Amino acid sequence: MIITKTKARQVLDSRGNPTVEVEINGFTAIAPSGASTGLLEVKELRDERKSFGGKSVYKAVENALRAGFLAEGKNFPSLDSFDRFLKELNEKKTLGGNTTIALSMAFCKAYASNQGVSLSEFIAHNSFGAQRLPCPAANLINGGMHADNGLSVQEHMVLPLKTKSFSEAVQCVVETRMELKKMLEKKKLSTLVGDEGGFAPKIKTTREALSLIQKSLEKTGWEDKAFLGLDCAASSFYKKGKYVFQGKKLSKDGLLKELLKLAKEFNLKYVEDPFFEKDFSAYKELNQETMVVGDDLTVTNSELIEKAVGSISGVIIKPNQIGYVSDAIKAGKTARKNNITLTTSHRSGDSEDSFISDFATGVKAELFKLGAPCRGERTSKYNELLRIEERGTPYFHY
Repeated sequence: MIITKTKARQVLDSRGNPTVEVEINGFTAIAPSGASTGLLEVKELRDERKSFGGKSVYKAVENALRAGFLAEGKNFPSLDSFDRFLKELNEKKTLGGNTTIALSMAFCKAYASNQGVSLSEFIAHNSFGAQRLPCPAANLINGGMHADNGLSVQEHMVLPLKTKSFSEAVQCVVETRMELKKMLEKKKLSTLVGDEGGFAPKIKTTREALSLIQKSLEKTGWEDKAFLGLDCAASSFYKKGKYVFQGKKLSKDGLLKELLKLAKEFNLKYVEDPFFEKDFSAYKELNQETMVVGDDLTVTNSELIEKAVGSISGVIIKPNQIGYVSDAIKAGKTARKNNITLTTSHRSGDSEDSFISDFATGVKAELFKLGAPCRGERTSKYNELLRIEERGTPYFHY
């Protein structure tokens, strides 16, 4: 594909922070941004000046404009060739991960259109050859760095693993959320939402949060088709060798004991980042009891995924963690080769761009973290998957 025209600009993400939007041959992509980030993720480029509280991205936009100018008139026969071009420009790691991922995503959209295929088909052609809709992992109660409510654990999720279609899974999530809202109101707890659209009530423990979701499932009749899960984001409450968990300072063994209790009590099928992101051995211990998923541990990096084999049974794939769509696909292939379940994910600072929904379908992810069905930047992901379902795309079966 010949790149004929490129643009770049500063726009806003769902937290109201600046981010990078790139346009290639008329197709736009917006870089997402995480609040809870792994130490080894590629780094965003922010200006760190007075404007926008130091979060402006004018330098990243300038870098995108320069890369676009250099790309114009060139013929790129594949995604790999375009991403290699970006890596050559970024040899000194100065472009910014937010710059490179916006460029890479926009190229995918433009190339898919040029080939006359959907975006999810294009991703599939570059990964496993076939498409499949993922099961949603919906964050119904926010905590940690996604809310200001005192909960240590970042995400309390419902996973409708036994539903027969994506649309049925959406119905389960939406009805459970509706019932949860009623319960919170009855308890005179806040129904304001956190960064990912889930409720952020002032409750003290993860046990209470999970209990509320479980009761909502039972009240709506979905309890036999859905399970519960957690994203602990434990690095965020790891301080000086201890885990500050629900007001207590715990050792690794102490936290493991707490998580094992929760896994047994609520039949948890998913626990993400349960320990500090460099403690591979701790992950391995919990992985014997439930599906343990690496995110900060692995940061969509093929080498780290290889290192984590045996410590995890699931892995998060976030293209902006690695900076290039081709490298995110490579990470997915590495996980598959090692029989590790794929979970694709949005970011807490997201946008109306639904690229990640097509990506999740294209790499045949089993699960997709897309927040609660609330706020436009979250519902855009659900809605894109509903449209993909209309094309006859098969759904993941547990």
